[in-house]
Amino acid sequence: MPQFIHRATLINRDSLQNDPWADMAMLALEEKIEYASQQMQKMIETLDKQMIFIPEGVIIT
Repeated sequence: MPQFIHRATLINRDSLQNDPWADMAMLALEEKIEYASQQMQKMIETLDKQMIFIPEGVIIT
């Protein structure tokens, strides 16, 4: 994770300096993060629906 954050920081810095390659990389990264967020939200919603069937008092860790 630290390596990803470091590289994303470098891409962002270069993008702010109007580097077209960095702009393209930043756009691709933002799209992938948005897609992953949407997928994660769908999984959470599915899990919430499935958790309704668990009786009260049952603890899942």
